[in-house]
Amino acid sequence: MALVSEIITQVRVNLDDLSSTRWSDTPILSLIKTALRRAENICIRKGLEFAKSSDTLTLLDGASTVALPTDFKRDIGMYYNYAEIDKVDIDYFERHSGGTMWRINGTNAEFKTEATGDIDYTLWYYPLIDFSAYTTASTMPWSSRLDDIIVDYVTMRLGAIDEYDTSMEQQFLSEMERNILETYGPLTATVQEMNGYSEI
Repeated sequence: MALVSEIITQVRVNLDDLSSTRWSDTPILSLIKTALRRAENICIRKGLEFAKSSDTLTLLDGASTVALPTDFKRDIGMYYNYAEIDKVDIDYFERHSGGTMWRINGTNAEFKTEATGDIDYTLWYYPLIDFSAYTTASTMPWSSRLDDIIVDYVTMRLGAIDEYDTSMEQQFLSEMERNILETYGPLTATVQEMNGYSEI
């Protein structure tokens, strides 16, 4: 997996700026962070597989809440015994009794009924990546799958800044989204949505 410093070097190659006479690392790093945040949002909106993660949440005997993963950003689904547990909103959760359902309550997953014995749930989710903490020594995310697309986006952004042209931003973003989807969209499984239910 590539380091951010390697991405910066590749951007400099594209801009013919290996001597760093036009751009210091700081603005390039800033644009890399912007590109990564935007790429992450595209991956989440389009449900790309490589951006997903899973974790086992153990609901202890007698408990109804369990902490979400520390890097939790957005849920995809909660599963038990090969079935998806229905996630409901606050209103439904408060107005209905019984049944197997869950909701997000702050940094916890809250279930409607207390566990009778320890129960292992599988949570699929999108992890939160703190791009603001990235430095030139950081490792690029997603096993470097999007490195070339990030390099292209940052190169185009810096080229537009060189030309004092800020009107191309939406086109650059659309181009990045198209590149991500053309590369990884076909690898994302298409499944029929089915709501599962299990009595515990």
